[in-house]
Amino acid sequence: MGFITYFAIPCNLLVLLMCRYPSVAVGFNQDLDDLKDEEKSVLVQYLEKRDPSYWNRANIITFAIGIEHLVIALKTVIALIIPDVPH
Repeated sequence: MGFITYFAIPCNLLVLLMCRYPSVAVGFNQDLDDLKDEEKSVLVQYLEKRDPSYWNRANIITFAIGIEHLVIALKTVIALIIPDVPH
């Protein structure tokens, strides 16, 4: 169960970053650089509207990795605070 919780965090972040509304069929030949704005995920649209010059693909992935590490750290701290055996 512990592995599943650690595995679910990056999977859920990838879903937030990659879920989009494509107008063409999704496949390996689809060019991610030529997506229209409305085809990008809601999170990516929000970040790019805030500062389009800063939020490129590399910075969005770095942001996702940072958020992933923060969530894992928060999960670990909460697991340390809550006792395994109740009083």
